[in-house]
Amino acid sequence: MELPIEIYEKIKKICRTGDILVMKNDCDEAIIKYKEALNLLPDPKLSWEASTWIYTAIGDAFFIKKQFSAAIGYFSMALKTPDGLENAFVLLRLGQCYFEIDEKGNAREHLLKAYIFGEQEIFQDEEKKYLEVIKNII
Repeated sequence: MELPIEIYEKIKKICRTGDILVMKNDCDEAIIKYKEALNLLPDPKLSWEASTWIYTAIGDAFFIKKQFSAAIGYFSMALKTPDGLENAFVLLRLGQCYFEIDEKGNAREHLLKAYIFGEQEIFQDEEKKYLEVIKNII
């Protein structure tokens, strides 16, 4: 199912603004922008491909802010979107969030899935501690 082009273009523009705000380390304003984009999606919101990257962007902004429980909520929503279950980045961030809140079992599960879908490259720019969680499994 494709979004009408005018809605898709508005969403892309708003998300680009959010991305710029994240790069400027203004995650609070970025989250507001991403939620604005999310609100433009017709219901059911989870059925659109755009919802995958919007929920992921919100989750990532919360991850950057070290608000891991909030990030988990948005990454969990991203898993329910088209292709969300195979999205290595979503799985990586979920695993990292669970690691940071000391839920090692959930961390291991999601980090292993991230490795399966994204291979070792998905961990390339991440702290080594996350790959260490699954090193004895892989």
